[in-house]
Amino acid sequence: MSMIEELYIRVSKGRFRKNFKPLARKKKRNYLVSLPDNEHRFVQALTFLDGLKRIGTVVLLSPRRLEPICACLKTKAFEILYYEKAATVFSKEYKKIKGELSERSFHTIIELNKPANLSLPYLVPAEMRICFYEDGTFPYYNFMIKGTISTLCEFFNIGVTHPKKLFHFSVRQYNSLIKRLEKQKPILFVNSDHDITWEGDKIIVGETLPASSPELYEVLYFCDAYFGNQDALFEFAKVFEKRVLTA
Repeated sequence: MSMIEELYIRVSKGRFRKNFKPLARKKKRNYLVSLPDNEHRFVQALTFLDGLKRIGTVVLLSPRRLEPICACLKTKAFEILYYEKAATVFSKEYKKIKGELSERSFHTIIELNKPANLSLPYLVPAEMRICFYEDGTFPYYNFMIKGTISTLCEFFNIGVTHPKKLFHFSVRQYNSLIKRLEKQKPILFVNSDHDITWEGDKIIVGETLPASSPELYEVLYFCDAYFGNQDALFEFAKVFEKRVLTA
């Protein structure tokens, strides 16, 4: 963020110091959600996103790096706007997103990144603006959550959800992948430098497929079990209730 942008944000923060009246959530509302900037935290947020879409219309602001996994979401689950770098006031990215949202109205902005992007509240005039607690975010954000995604779920009264239903993988995709990779079930997805004994075939990240492959999540979905690092792929395996092996 440039010095001019920082100065503008500091001197204009008074615009957010309006009296706030708690909003009832009985009616469906419109939510603008800024997704976490890494895959691990995004997968951890799936339960919250699944619950939120049940109580309102959700538009996601997503960094481009999440596109491979977001592309696996059902097309009607969310509207997704991608950006190359975090938008700051006066930047080209900010003007682009603001233009795309100019005809839309939102009741709530939810920032899932920490530190929070102080430019987001300038995008749309939302009365409720939520982020995780940290110094310097008020009055840009007027609701600050202490804790994790689970705390945010409690705030919105989001109970048990089934985020795996957000995704769509077809039988045709499965048949094509298995044929191309020449694997037979049961298949173990190995995401580790170490190996483990398994009764069937294995798909090994870095060997069968490169670690940068956009197909990793799709392949993992069709596997029977997971072994390896506790990263985004591990979280994804838990979402789809895969058997998780330990050494």
